[in-house]
Amino acid sequence: MKTKLYATIRKQLRSSSKTGIVFAVGIILATSGLIYQNQSRTTDKSPHIFESRSITNNSKSTNKIDGSEKQPDAPVVFIEKSTHDNKKESEKDDNKTPEPKQHDQDHKIEPKKCDISTIKIGTQCWMKTNLNVGTMINGSIDQTNNSIIEKYCYDNDPANCATYGGLYQWNEMMQYSRIESVQGICPSGFHLPSDSEWKTMEMFLGMTQLQADAEGNRGTDQGAQILMGGTSGLDFPITGYSGGGLFYGINFRTWIWTSSQSNSPLDWAWLRGPQWGQISRDLEGKAAGMPARCIQSILVI
Repeated sequence: MKTKLYATIRKQLRSSSKTGIVFAVGIILATSGLIYQNQSRTTDKSPHIFESRSITNNSKSTNKIDGSEKQPDAPVVFIEKSTHDNKKESEKDDNKTPEPKQHDQDHKIEPKKCDISTIKIGTQCWMKTNLNVGTMINGSIDQTNNSIIEKYCYDNDPANCATYGGLYQWNEMMQYSRIESVQGICPSGFHLPSDSEWKTMEMFLGMTQLQADAEGNRGTDQGAQILMGGTSGLDFPITGYSGGGLFYGINFRTWIWTSSQSNSPLDWAWLRGPQWGQISRDLEGKAAGMPARCIQSILVI
């Protein structure tokens, strides 16, 4: 391209005419502009955004080439637009701490205090008395799933229920559920303590984990702590129990149901016997009549 351009210039210069000189100079200027523009497009690889604007020349001067008039082309100017500020704004928005959603606050759990009917043992709230709810039936009759809470009173005497609480077969106490810590016959907001929840209470009173996991008599003085007049405030009475239509052990022995079943193929459940200083952890057939104590179903700190 350059070779042809220079041959043309030399030819026009030889003509020594004024018109030839003007033509040659015009070609040189135009070609230089094209080369510069091509080089700029080739070398500038930056990812900037450009906006093209046409700047109009208001002057009315023209170039005369071979007697003709030609309006000069308006040059194109590239104006750089920076994306830096927009990026900063985007980063600011991303770093904003999101406001908490309303439903997150609605489900927030607030610690509650122990009910007035309970005694606080560590993080638990245990009822101060054994349950005495339901209709008394004769100790020789099995309690049944008939939409009526049924209870035994020691020696079939209602006065003993008032003093010691009712005696319940395990299924009646559970209201025929087999789920640990179910509400059962407890009032609203309470449930029947599981074997694990009993261990939590016993360890708060001084048992080790190893002692709590054992069977039979375990611990040191935890049984004395939870009986009437003991230091825990739980005041478990010596209720006695029932079995086969008979009653045994009032003022001598007591057992308290848990809501946990055994892993034995026999239909037995875990229970506690606070006597002789220690607390016994044993299994008993679910048909026996035993007292029950509820625990509050809340988080306490």
